[in-house]
Amino acid sequence: MAARNDLELSRMLIPAIEKAIDYVVQKIWNDNRELIEQIVYQAQGQGYSGANSAYTSNPVLDKSYVRTGEFKQAWDTDVKSGYSNVRGTFKYAPEKMSVGANGQHSSVYGGEDFREYLAETIYQGLSGDFGYGINSGTKRYAKTNPMFANEYWAKKRDVWTALKKKIGINTLRKYFEEGMALSGLNFNRRKASIQRREYDEK
Repeated sequence: MAARNDLELSRMLIPAIEKAIDYVVQKIWNDNRELIEQIVYQAQGQGYSGANSAYTSNPVLDKSYVRTGEFKQAWDTDVKSGYSNVRGTFKYAPEKMSVGANGQHSSVYGGEDFREYLAETIYQGLSGDFGYGINSGTKRYAKTNPMFANEYWAKKRDVWTALKKKIGINTLRKYFEEGMALSGLNFNRRKASIQRREYDEK
């Protein structure tokens, strides 16, 4: 079936391109999940087994912490199309995590919901230094306290930088070509103009 004009051509191609873009963002979702498993959950040999795991090697904090594994699932994708374009989005979705009775995803000080800040805290090594009281008046981080500085959870576990390195433009082109093939379209990634845009949601 031949298109008689640009509008008909767009209507013919957009559904297939939507499927291809959905494939791309799903690939990114999977890459991100694998990197979180490696960099966050398996940091310092602290393997994630789905059961209680040692929270720290420091005897001062001798306790067990129940890992939920929800952080690596707390991401979402979205595909939207317009008249002549399709846009795929991959983003952090903290609402997909629970706030647990054992302190998971909540502040160690008052138990407040901490999910919104969890990715930044993990990736930048911004865990609070709870060796100082809640009323210490100064924001302190565990990584600057000798008591906690060597703990894996006090260090940067920067999945975001690793993800960006893994999914450069060439990889995106490859994923898009695979997605187009799955959509039934013959596509050459070497001629594709693909952009990766990063932004903070406000």
